[in-house]
Amino acid sequence: MELTNQPGTESQASFSVEKARQARRIETFVSNYSADVKGLTYPERVRYKKGLRDVLGVSSERMEIRMKDLFHRDGSFNEDEIRIYEDELRAGKEAGLAAPNIALFTPDEWMKKLLKTSPERFQDMFKVYTTKVAEMCKSAGVRPARFQVMSEVNTNFQIKIAPEIVINLINDTSEIFRKEFPVSESEPKVKIMTTISTVNNWNWKKYAEKLLSSPAGVSLDTVGFDYYPTLENLAGMPIPIIGKKGFASTNRYEWIAEQKLSGILKEKEVVLAEIGAPELIAGSEMQRFGYDRIIQTLDHFFLKYEKRGIPAHDIISSIGFFMAADWPQVVSYVPGGPDVHPWALIHRNKSGAWELTSGGQVLKKLIDTRLNPALNPKANP
Repeated sequence: MELTNQPGTESQASFSVEKARQARRIETFVSNYSADVKGLTYPERVRYKKGLRDVLGVSSERMEIRMKDLFHRDGSFNEDEIRIYEDELRAGKEAGLAAPNIALFTPDEWMKKLLKTSPERFQDMFKVYTTKVAEMCKSAGVRPARFQVMSEVNTNFQIKIAPEIVINLINDTSEIFRKEFPVSESEPKVKIMTTISTVNNWNWKKYAEKLLSSPAGVSLDTVGFDYYPTLENLAGMPIPIIGKKGFASTNRYEWIAEQKLSGILKEKEVVLAEIGAPELIAGSEMQRFGYDRIIQTLDHFFLKYEKRGIPAHDIISSIGFFMAADWPQVVSYVPGGPDVHPWALIHRNKSGAWELTSGGQVLKKLIDTRLNPALNPKANP
């Protein structure tokens, strides 16, 4: 699909790198787990989320409404948890964040056993769960941008789920939310999505092809891809430190772009749902260099298409960074996996105020200049 010199675009001879960057409108969001913190007051939740917008500079958040939190073992709802989640939804709206992405995930261990022994009952429970989440969003006055069905569905990393069940969950969720959030002239479409891990061992390309050619392919509006470039090397060390080329591989992005322009993703929204770099030692420069490397790689990747007259946001509409704050109450749910806290982009200083990590500082500047300059025109005089 060749779009060079389309009406309204510059020829390659007159192409301006800075004009191309200024034209980017890539939404940014951050995975946020403040709902795990039970003792916060509502004003504290609002102030914290204002910090995500104003200090970190992201447009919105991905908020996981954990399946395990909503149900008691007897099947009744946990009203205390529901109130916390509804406060979180209201707080994000009051703080000025754009419509959130809601992740429908994290079944409890007994729910995982039910999935193995009685998948039909698990699917019925998932319908109840999604219906309740829709009610919670409406009660909070929030119309989410996207509902994400499970996470990294092509892997056994966090939960093993058969492809046919993934298809059913996506279709059921789509049916429920289309009914609960109908499209109108004044209300945008609430998009249904899922995410795929791009770890090569999980045959992610073939999985995406099969999923989108299945009955669920019609129900999906958005496909999210999770990719952590800094993890291609020892302990997440960025390439420049270990003496190799300064940019990460763009092979995954090239395949995604090809499929978006003329392949299986042509009619879908594409999101980089999780991307990030850790700060394994507090105050180290590892995270800063990691984000430099990630965004520089994306920048050069985008420019290649922008020279052909294809806006970056027409390929990838949104990028999600993992994760927001290192709340002590947030724990890793990955068996044997690393603690999640080194991935945080903001933390409390000795006086208790929220501040950016060194990686968060560079990411803020890169969002303002490389991903969505329209949100902060002062950064681009």
